[in-house]
Amino acid sequence: MEVEKKRKDYEIEEEFRTFEEYETSLHAVMDIAGEMVHIIESATGKGARALCYTVSKGYGAKLGMMLGKKEGLEEAIGALNENQDWWNINLWSKQDEALVEESDGVKKFKIVIRDCTVRQTLLRVNLPQRSTMCHLTNGYIIGALEAMLDVKGNIEITHAGNNACLKEITLTLNRGMNK
Repeated sequence: MEVEKKRKDYEIEEEFRTFEEYETSLHAVMDIAGEMVHIIESATGKGARALCYTVSKGYGAKLGMMLGKKEGLEEAIGALNENQDWWNINLWSKQDEALVEESDGVKKFKIVIRDCTVRQTLLRVNLPQRSTMCHLTNGYIIGALEAMLDVKGNIEITHAGNNACLKEITLTLNRGMNK
């Protein structure tokens, strides 16, 4: 008699049959996450933002550690774009501004985020942008940048739109960042 291997409840199918199945599953999970975050926010107030930021920052740091140390900001953002499908992240500035401002060991710059899974979820489940769920994105990006560049970071949403969001990041250097 052949013994069946039992699948644990938390194991996920290793492979989806089609991209549409993967996309449908991802949207379902994000819709549930959106509702959960909304309920947590209703129950705990602004503490939910710190909770979402802290949890996602830890996951971002894990990704950053897996990607390894990077020599500069552009290399780190490139590594982020190549190794995740949740966001499309690019440095951004007005035409008459520098991409990165640096002074006394502090770098300030803006990023534009397109194709954001969190923003798409908020729009799909009719929740406002700049809400608690956006702090999942913020924490993830800062956690990854801190790990890859050996910096301390802060991120603020400066614009939230239907097609893209603009965020301002401040990094305080722990070690030399050459680029």
